[in-house]
Amino acid sequence: MSNSVSKVVIEVVIGGMSGRMGKELLQIAESESVQVIGGLSRSSPSLKTIVGAGTRPRVVIDFSLPGATSLLVNECRELKIPLVSGVTGLS
Repeated sequence: MSNSVSKVVIEVVIGGMSGRMGKELLQIAESESVQVIGGLSRSSPSLKTIVGAGTRPRVVIDFSLPGATSLLVNECRELKIPLVSGVTGLS
């Protein structure tokens, strides 16, 4: 009898992927049970576009800028995707 434990892979989208923390998250994802299925930045598509292309994250991790957060919050709410935010400077 084997006691093997299957690893659960969590599909994520990273907001602010081209920034300092976004790059750190990408490195961490390589060593953990995380699969980055998309990234958001000023020049990338919206979360709705990523989901519309057939990929759906289990969670969005946001380290973008305060100006981008409200749109992402609204998209996550509409798509019913959990959001974890590390954005500072929100008021």
